[in-house]
Amino acid sequence: MSKRLFSSLLLIIFSGLLLANSVSVIEIEGMITRGQLRYLERELERAQRDKSNIAVIKLNTPGGLVDVTFKMNELILNAPIPIAVYVSPSGGIAASAGAFIVLASDIAAMAPVTTIGAAQPITITPEGASDAGEKTRNFLARQAKALAEDKGRPEEIALGFVEKNVSLTSVEALDKNVIEYIANDLDDLLKQINGLIIVKNAVEYEVKTEPYTLKFSSM
Repeated sequence: MSKRLFSSLLLIIFSGLLLANSVSVIEIEGMITRGQLRYLERELERAQRDKSNIAVIKLNTPGGLVDVTFKMNELILNAPIPIAVYVSPSGGIAASAGAFIVLASDIAAMAPVTTIGAAQPITITPEGASDAGEKTRNFLARQAKALAEDKGRPEEIALGFVEKNVSLTSVEALDKNVIEYIANDLDDLLKQINGLIIVKNAVEYEVKTEPYTLKFSSM
């Protein structure tokens, strides 16, 4: 191979890397805790520094702390880049606190054979778990409704997650417009959302994911 040809190939490869759109992938799995909150905050800051076109939160959680969930949603709602929440892998769940995180996202997606909902609050004490009470349940229901209203998702279903412990499969969630996409994997999701226009906090963003480079992180 001549030096000129080798240099040309290097230039083509290097140019392709420069043109690729950066996608930050943040993996949140297990209970929603304060450690998860610090991790999300750190990784969203890194995504902004890296000038990522979008951040994708891969979510699989049975729920967690209410105050931490609200802080996570603040980060998602106020991040200066689009945030997609992708419930995965197949068999994964976005239960309880996870349902709130999906509702807060700019783009909501689920893998096949995943579930969302069951967000009725409980109080855990040394004596065990019990209903959190009507006052807490009503407040959380209104918070879920506000998130759905802001993102154009069905408010009655958001209320149902909290008030009636409603749960939906990925197919049901797509059919009822709780989510926008079902994706077999991350690559499938990024292909589907390429070119999507997101208006967030009065700013318009175009999601560019072709071509893309992934920047993974996990706790």
